[in-house]
Amino acid sequence: MNVDVSREREPFRRLATAFWLALGVGAVTAFGFGVHDIYARRQTSDHPVPSADGQSIRSVRAAEDVVDLTVFQIIVGAAGIYFVAGTLRSSREAVREAGAATAAAREAVSVSRQAAYVQARPYFHSDQIESHAAIIEGVAHVQVRAIWENRGQTPARKAICLSNWCIVPKDIVPVDFDWPDPVDPQPASTVGPGCKLQSALHIPVVEVRRAISGECDILFWSRIEYGDGFDPSARWHSEASRRFVFGTRGLEDGNQQVDILFETIGPNGVDEECLRAV
Repeated sequence: MNVDVSREREPFRRLATAFWLALGVGAVTAFGFGVHDIYARRQTSDHPVPSADGQSIRSVRAAEDVVDLTVFQIIVGAAGIYFVAGTLRSSREAVREAGAATAAAREAVSVSRQAAYVQARPYFHSDQIESHAAIIEGVAHVQVRAIWENRGQTPARKAICLSNWCIVPKDIVPVDFDWPDPVDPQPASTVGPGCKLQSALHIPVVEVRRAISGECDILFWSRIEYGDGFDPSARWHSEASRRFVFGTRGLEDGNQQVDILFETIGPNGVDEECLRAV
């Protein structure tokens, strides 16, 4: 961010001008007092005490001279007051501008700090979902894993990945569906830049066969919550949801293989764009 140095220095130049102005006024006032003292002493030395009549005349003249000097001194004092008042006004304006410049500098620092924070903090994105066959307690399942990658520049702290699935009528996603989180989320972990965090769940093959036959659809969604290393109270989150899509292809032995794909549906957002706040 570029900063206008001349504008920042302007209040200080005004303060310097006010200082020298006040110093000049003080010097003029002191000069007036000095002239008065010198003149008064010369009057005393040049006019020794004479006879009564001569003394009266000289006293009157000296008094007139003192009055003239007093008038001059009053004028100088009034000018001094005027310039001092102007100096105070300039000083007040300079202080106000200095305060405004300080506030602007603080705001610029705050904006720069916020921009650096936004650029450096962790961000998670999920564009990869894997599926594999699995046998659990003798029952065939399809294991589905949502893979989240930290694409930010700093590690994510206390990251928790949540995934779930459900059966819905064919080609229907309820409007009031709240995409509930699982009961037992995975433990929190730290995920460095470029590293991944995954959440796996298992769907019985019998339900997958129902979806393959067109009887129903299977919805799968995942959500990740995490913090950063800058603000201990900050919690960020991202969401991703998919619908199972099945395709078949013939094999060389005459059998068919079912491929599981995933169609993006429902909530897919980051932070304030998510369906639910943390």
